[in-house]
Amino acid sequence: MEMYLTTPDRQNLMTRKADIQWGAPQRGVAEITVDVSKKLQPFLGVGAALTDSSAFLLTKCMSDTAREETLRALFSPAPGAGFSVIRICMGASDFNHAGSYTYCDYPDPSLRMFSIHREQECLIPIIHAIRRINPNITIIASPWSAPAWMKTNNSLNGGWLAQEHYDTYAGYFVKYIDAMHHEGINIDYITPQNEPRHNDDRYPSMRMEPSDQARFIGKHLGPALRKANIRTKILCWDHNWDMMDFPMGVLANPDARKYTAGAAFHAYAGEPSAQAQVQKAFPEQEIHFTESSGGFWATDFGGNIRWDLTNPILGSIRYGARTSLKWNLVLDENQGPQNGGCDNCRGIVTYNRKTGVVTRNEEFYAFGHVGAFVRRGAHVVASTIIDGSPSAVFLNQDGGRVLVTCSEKARRVQVIDGKRAAQINIPAGSAVTLTWR
Repeated sequence: MEMYLTTPDRQNLMTRKADIQWGAPQRGVAEITVDVSKKLQPFLGVGAALTDSSAFLLTKCMSDTAREETLRALFSPAPGAGFSVIRICMGASDFNHAGSYTYCDYPDPSLRMFSIHREQECLIPIIHAIRRINPNITIIASPWSAPAWMKTNNSLNGGWLAQEHYDTYAGYFVKYIDAMHHEGINIDYITPQNEPRHNDDRYPSMRMEPSDQARFIGKHLGPALRKANIRTKILCWDHNWDMMDFPMGVLANPDARKYTAGAAFHAYAGEPSAQAQVQKAFPEQEIHFTESSGGFWATDFGGNIRWDLTNPILGSIRYGARTSLKWNLVLDENQGPQNGGCDNCRGIVTYNRKTGVVTRNEEFYAFGHVGAFVRRGAHVVASTIIDGSPSAVFLNQDGGRVLVTCSEKARRVQVIDGKRAAQINIPAGSAVTLTWR
């Protein structure tokens, strides 16, 4: 059994330690029992959002060498972080390098002026660069706002989608997916709206309630994608764990549910156990975790890693998540470029434009403890859990097992797989990945 360790003092950063030998189970040692015969959800991987700001920094600010090294560190397996999922913004978000925009900024119900030319400058080249490293990348796309002329307040910031433009906006999604396909990029999932219960007058945002989103998916977006023979999957909600009435309301609508593959969640409020409501009521629906952000409001390196592992990573996975994503992939030394939103969010990596130094932040290691070792085609499998030490176990297609766990206090744990057991010592505050066959 191989062991990889990250410790709070940063002396170990996904560092391979001495191999652990298998033996017989020992009494009195806390157990994690693995049952690979019970496959749970398929797992697509971990990743982050390739915002316009991230794409700009990678494309326009980094040297060719720094860009290639950074992308390989992020998207290659061990010793890289092994990211295999990215989320991209349909138009502007609160992290843009040159202001807000959509793909059809002027009133045009025919959408003849629709264009993704803004994305050809930074975003699209970086997606292709990522795919050269990891050809099997999964892409989730989310809008922060419809074009202003489709909205009740005639602004990108805040407001609602006007009902008379539901069909037009559905056509906007069709054109977007087709345009990206023309660029050689397949959009695997879309969400109708990022954080539909968050209106903000500082940056692009748009309000929706469950009845609005159900109507939009069931009567407009879903039929439009089907008519265009587009197989991109729709995920509803794309917001926090604490407002489960929204995804439950959308999925309770039979018209919407017919076109909806599942629900997406964020971690800014609530607990990952809330996902169990969808699991129980709609077991055929997929669950995805699509956003949380690290930030300089939280400066405890080890504590941040354990929080990520406990909540958006292992927490969401144990409640059915097929993906787990952080927010910005790359930000600069000023936590930007910003477009009216968070001014102290932290990227997976920080690129200092003044010095050229690329720093791997704690989120790189937290998500890397899964991404570097779990391969495409893996499944989550059944396993027991020790109180105070969240964990999840994955089965790769080649039969390899991957166990990821963390612990706030030092403890001895034994992993039981069939009739064999392996004992490991987890240092206080550490994160551990174990791999074996």
